[in-house]
Amino acid sequence: MSIVESVLFVKRVILRKGKKKHPLKSQQICVYLKRAVSLFTFLSLVASSVGSESVTLSPVKYILPGKKEYSEPSEIRIENGKVVSIKKINSFQDKIFYVLPGFCDANVTLSVDSLGGQKDRAGVYLSLQSFLAHGFTGILSVGDPFWVETLLKDAQRFKKKSPWVKKSDPPWIAESSETKKFLNLPGYELIRSSKEAMSKIKKKSSSFVHLFYRYQEGESFSFDGSFLYQLKKAADSEGNKLALSAFGDEFSILEGMNAGISILYHPIPDEISGRISSGAFQNLNWGPMFSVYYYQKIAGTSDWETDLNLMKEWSSYFAKNIAPEPDFAGKLTELQEEDRSNAEKEYKSYLAFLGRQKNLNLLLASGTGNLHVHPGIGGWKEMEILSGVLGNQETIRIATESTCGFIEAPHEGKIIEGRPAFINIFTEDPLIDLKNLKTLRKIIAGEIYYDLYENSSSRKSDQRGKKGQPSSPKKRGKQK
Repeated sequence: MSIVESVLFVKRVILRKGKKKHPLKSQQICVYLKRAVSLFTFLSLVASSVGSESVTLSPVKYILPGKKEYSEPSEIRIENGKVVSIKKINSFQDKIFYVLPGFCDANVTLSVDSLGGQKDRAGVYLSLQSFLAHGFTGILSVGDPFWVETLLKDAQRFKKKSPWVKKSDPPWIAESSETKKFLNLPGYELIRSSKEAMSKIKKKSSSFVHLFYRYQEGESFSFDGSFLYQLKKAADSEGNKLALSAFGDEFSILEGMNAGISILYHPIPDEISGRISSGAFQNLNWGPMFSVYYYQKIAGTSDWETDLNLMKEWSSYFAKNIAPEPDFAGKLTELQEEDRSNAEKEYKSYLAFLGRQKNLNLLLASGTGNLHVHPGIGGWKEMEILSGVLGNQETIRIATESTCGFIEAPHEGKIIEGRPAFINIFTEDPLIDLKNLKTLRKIIAGEIYYDLYENSSSRKSDQRGKKGQPSSPKKRGKQK
């Protein structure tokens, strides 16, 4: 079974009909200014290429650690990929630049094309560069096979334009009547019994075990509430954490939370609010992955093409290197027309839950690799959706301190003397308007320096094959 077939199969099994509350959700996630001539006047860059030893940024305002506001005009000096000094400056003549910590994304799949194909080595490298070009200096890879880890090590060794990447262990999925037809599922780990799970959790060297669970009727073994409770106890005794992808299913979410699981991916329906105390959410690290569900409901409609054009205006990198051809991609959808109105209602329910809750520990998780969620720009879309409810300042805090701290990125989402330099440099203030993300000019990720305009002449390479189509000719397969 190929990687892309594996990913599509897993999501098809998980989303099979049989949820206790919302039958539609079985289908709702099927796949899984011109160049500034004065730039170097604004930023006195002693050196600006890979391997540079010293960089000075001045004059800039940077986001203060632990706050949602900027510093006074300052000078930041970076040596060998580390912030060595930050000092206030009293006089300057040039325009101030805005410096934010590098963004982080807590749920991406690198090996699958966002149009349904399988990526090759060159396609993964292009994705890594796209993340970096959108300011994502740290990402968490979920559901990628082992060959991706080898590729990531090569990218680091050869200092390719890539963010810092943490690869999670293969997510666990319970064996079902359909999984028994296959020998393996690349990128995932099949669990056949509670006994096997308990044995594996004791051998885990990683501190992070990711479970894919959606209620499915009629199976002899599943990740039900009793199993999750026992697994949580075993994980605690080994110093491991459990994360749960519940795919918006109310029943699965409740079982996971009642078992004490504190990391949850995918949205939460508003109907759940009356079934569990609001305090139960305060200790939850939640990556809602709204962009996955947003694109699912508009895929195959004129709204999708309108959104595509807006994304291309927002990101010139996306427009030049990643954006698909509408004639092909505009036809891709995972919903029957009669289900679209219900998908819209459920999406509104997810946003209503977000608006109702206070002091949530949110993570920025784009779900890149799902249909129409492209690397880098998909994270911007997730930020746009969050900011519509939470505002720009809180959204940027989530994309930096909250998420980078969670995935253990080297800078932890902060700009502090003595820490690694993971920095985004803008000509306009994203705190005022997220559309100003388009003014991103330079990204520093440790010893990697990426000037977007030095690379603006790069063309869409043949890394992805024919423009706007999956990088592998493999078909998506029929979705159930």
